[in-house]
Amino acid sequence: MIADLTKSAFDSFMRTFNAMPEDRRDWSPAPRTRSALNMLWEIATVNELFVDFLRGKSEKELKFESLAEIWCADCPHSSTELAQRAEDVTLALIEAIRVVSDEQLEVQIKVNQEAYLPTKTVMWMGLRNLWYHCGQANYLQTLYGDRDMH
Repeated sequence: MIADLTKSAFDSFMRTFNAMPEDRRDWSPAPRTRSALNMLWEIATVNELFVDFLRGKSEKELKFESLAEIWCADCPHSSTELAQRAEDVTLALIEAIRVVSDEQLEVQIKVNQEAYLPTKTVMWMGLRNLWYHCGQANYLQTLYGDRDMH
């Protein structure tokens, strides 16, 4: 179920993103606020971290400070490249979620120097992040005048 919902949330974000005119994908309403392209960059980056956590391969840590750097930086990719990367990483996350067994749900995953989370919580984190960005992207589109639901 989490895997299917993750796919649905990603598809929803991408429908809104793809409906945006190219010049609006990197637009934000004020300095140091986020654009849809920046959100897509975060989706790709954070989902990759969740994949590594679920596969037991992460050497990175989940820390707000390091994520904040991603959120406020200029995106170094074109929208086409980034959309493909985000799709590839999200599909890898969905596969990593699908192979988690019931016995693994309570296994603790180290996410940074101070914290461990159960596998089932890490499985939900990508979905929660996608839902959040769906709402943000939909709001951005209304700010430049697009009132359609995509």
